[in-house]
Amino acid sequence: MANNLNVLIPVIVASLQRVLRQTGFVFNAVTIDASNAAGSVGQVLQMPNSVPLTPYTVSPGANPPALTDLTPDQDPLTLTQYRATRFHLTGEDWRGIGVKGPEFRSRQMDEAIAALIHEAAAFTWAVAETACGRALGTVGTDPFATTPNILVDGWKLLADAKAPDLGRFAVLSTQEYGAASKLGQFQKANEASGLANFGRLSLGMLANFSTGYDQAVGIHTKGTANGAYTVNGAVAIGQSVLTLQVGAGTLVAGDVVSFAAATELYVVRSLVGMTLTINVPLVVAVGNGDAVVLKANHRANLLVHPDAVAAGFRAPGEAPDGDSADMVQVISDPITGIAMRIAHYKGYHAGQWEASIVYGAAARRRAMGVKLIA
Repeated sequence: MANNLNVLIPVIVASLQRVLRQTGFVFNAVTIDASNAAGSVGQVLQMPNSVPLTPYTVSPGANPPALTDLTPDQDPLTLTQYRATRFHLTGEDWRGIGVKGPEFRSRQMDEAIAALIHEAAAFTWAVAETACGRALGTVGTDPFATTPNILVDGWKLLADAKAPDLGRFAVLSTQEYGAASKLGQFQKANEASGLANFGRLSLGMLANFSTGYDQAVGIHTKGTANGAYTVNGAVAIGQSVLTLQVGAGTLVAGDVVSFAAATELYVVRSLVGMTLTINVPLVVAVGNGDAVVLKANHRANLLVHPDAVAAGFRAPGEAPDGDSADMVQVISDPITGIAMRIAHYKGYHAGQWEASIVYGAAARRRAMGVKLIA
């Protein structure tokens, strides 16, 4: 059996907390399933959904009405990523570092954990930006050039989708966050006690969005569709599958499209052959022959309720008889609950440190996410 790292745990946990305060706002905007229990690639976590209910007329009587069965479903969340970072120190390294050795090891552990957290944040953002239902904004245009009103437009889309008012997040790139920070409305919000906390990367509350930034917010690269796709047959409001005609090239998950001259923007789920599926039903009917207008590459900010996407995190499982590590410990971040396995492996005149994690993310309720493109 491997020894544990109890002596170093306070240092490692402090490192993890410092790293998460550098970035990771996207984790606030999704439903997190984190546990210290061991996990493995391919493991499926079930995320149960509640069942909509229909009101009925009450008829007073001696007995309550008969029980009505519910058939709840679950959203499967598969852990797909098994990732690790490592570094080593030889005897000569320790000799060269001298008294700074423990400090260097602590800082290098910061880097090992930071790399995993940043990568997991980027992975989660990539899933979230393809899982949104609708989109707002104009490619190449600063959405916060003069006002934060686009957040109100996002609020309306989520309100129409019946997303809860509480718990909504605006996850912005550093570009959009910087622009929003200059607006008087946000500056006034920051003057109000308790509404803003820059230590948690948050500008405060506007339009019911807790607004913050994450360096993981990046560019969505569109498919190769050449603009000649048109709709084959009229498609009514409430439909999310459209048959196309003519045209060529690809439409990929996360692409933003509109139809003919309509202004409503939808996020693509898939294009298989000539069957186009969008993430949410149409809110305006589409006519026969209407062109599919594909928007250019864009920065994909998120306006979301956490029910839109789920992310699961586990520490990697151990073989029943362990491995060659001489010290192993699972640590859990007290802020997000994300667990990692920290291990030390002895080598020939050297020692190697490793941080590892298993994780995955999946769409849940696509209507509860809006892409703010720029």
